[in-house]
Order: sequence, then structure tokens, then C-alpha cells
Amino acid sequence: YTVNIVATNRVIPGTAGAGGIVMVEIVFRPPAAILYVAIGVFAIGLLSTLIKKGEWPRKIIALVIVVVVAGALVIVLYRPTTLSVDEQGVRLSGPNGVDLSWSDVENAYLEANLPASPYRPTLRTRGVALGDYRSGRFVLSNGDPARVMMERSDQAVILVTDELTYLFAPLEIDALVAAVNQFYTRPAPSGS
Repeated sequence: YTVNIVATNRVIPGTAGAGGIVMVEIVFRPPAAILYVAIGVFAIGLLSTLIKKGEWPRKIIALVIVVVVAGALVIVLYRPTTLSVDEQGVRLSGPNGVDLSWSDVENAYLEANLPASPYRPTLRTRGVALGDYRSGRFVLSNGDPARVMMERSDQAVILVTDELTYLFAPLEIDALVAAVNQFYTRPAPSGS
């Protein structure tokens, strides 16, 4: 069957496949705090522009700048990201998307106690971190760089490649674990 996990956090069964899961899609929604910040920037800019003394053409230019900045915040930071897992690999859509083939993955596993593990994100180098939501590039507690997409902080699926570690922690972790277990085959050790 196909598992498609949508924003309502419901699992929607689809067509039957011979091997079980055909594909898993998980949508990561940014926290509402990002939207509130953009609305706050717009409101403060609007009020300061209207209260400020001056000529209307200058006020209109300032208002346009405020609208553009607030709009850019919403467009860049409040975009949902979709994680797709299928027989080809893992794809992360949205800003700074990822297209990771299973042949590039050296190891994949579930980290059941993320806060106490060496894979806990500790330093954000590029991205967003609000509460349990994390998206972007981080340094892990073991010092390795990682691409992180999290909605929870207790457990995560870890995919290790030559270049980077990928950490995915959706609310719907069970569906992601099932898909990784079905599609990922650990490579044979070298020399065997």
C-alpha cells in the first residue's frame, strides 16, 4: 500500500504494492511563530510608516519595503517541506532540497534516545530552530555536520553518507522507519 502522510497527520492508504509500501511522503510544516514574526514585522513597519512625519511619497516607499521584507520572510521561512521515501532513495523538497540515493547511504537506523545520543543537533550553522522544529544545517554533538529536518526531539531516523549525516525526525516517525526498513539495504562490507 502507499502511505501518504499529510498535514492532518492521517495515514491515507492507497494502491497495493507487491512489496508493501510504495512510497512515504511526510510534510513538515514550519511553526506558526515564523508567521507571527512576519506579521509583527509588517505591523510595526506599517505603524511606524504611518505615524512618522514626512511626505507621502517617502511613506509609500517605506511601506513597499516593509511589505517586501514581510513577504520575503513568509515565502522563505514559512514554506512546508516534503520528505519522500521510495525505492530510489530519499528526497527533501523545499528550500535547499536533498536528493539522496540509497546507494549513497552507508548506514541507516533509528536513534531512539536522541537527547542522549551523539547525533543530537547542537549548533545551527544555517537554518531555523524554534522549539522542537529544526530545519537546515547543524553540527551534531559528535562534531559531524548534518542536514536536519525535525518536528520532534526524542527520536530520529539517521542516514549516514560519506559527505554528510541526515537526521529526519517527523511527528510520523513510524511510517518513516517502516519505509527505510523496506527500501534500504545495508551495503556488504568491503572485500567480501
